[in-house]
Amino acid sequence: MIGTINPIVYRRNQADDGAKPLSWLAAAFVYTVGSLTGGVVTAVVLAALGSVVTAINGKQVGFILLGLVAIAYGLHELQIAKLPKPEWKQQVPAWWRYSLHPYATAFLFGALLGAGFTTFIPSTSYFLVFVTPLLGGFGVGVAAFVAYSLLRSAVLWPFAAMVDDVSKVEELTRLMDLTKPLVVLFNGFILVAMGTHLLTSALRAND
Repeated sequence: MIGTINPIVYRRNQADDGAKPLSWLAAAFVYTVGSLTGGVVTAVVLAALGSVVTAINGKQVGFILLGLVAIAYGLHELQIAKLPKPEWKQQVPAWWRYSLHPYATAFLFGALLGAGFTTFIPSTSYFLVFVTPLLGGFGVGVAAFVAYSLLRSAVLWPFAAMVDDVSKVEELTRLMDLTKPLVVLFNGFILVAMGTHLLTSALRAND
């Protein structure tokens, strides 16, 4: 992702054409806007579908289910339980990089990754984000997708800022791979804690 969105991958061709170098900052910004757009649109559509469920069962039931989903997938991340991980095993279209302007590519890549379900799912926390608008409504659902989109975009900024040649992209990618087990462990604890909070809060509200 970093190597695709960072304009460094295009600078060699641009230099040959005498074109003005692209700004990594602009590309990262456009990617973030695309990610937010994809996330918010997805949240609104899911919340509209979920409004039927909450209208019948009420939001408290929705939050109880959210809590259970969070705890279940938290245990999955901690390798205590094994749950399904449905996903489309697809990458973002590589041909966009060669057929579209880099900023257009950054926006479209951001939109697909912000929506989340059209590509590989990097973390099971996405399933909690996905069901939040279905069970929690528009406000909570949009907030969840905005947070997801921003967090998924945030990693790009410091990494892209440090990259001044193409070879460093691979170095940074390897560094991210090395830290992945710690991220998964941290994510598992966060999901369990969040699910417990949602579940207990919803049950207390019913008393």
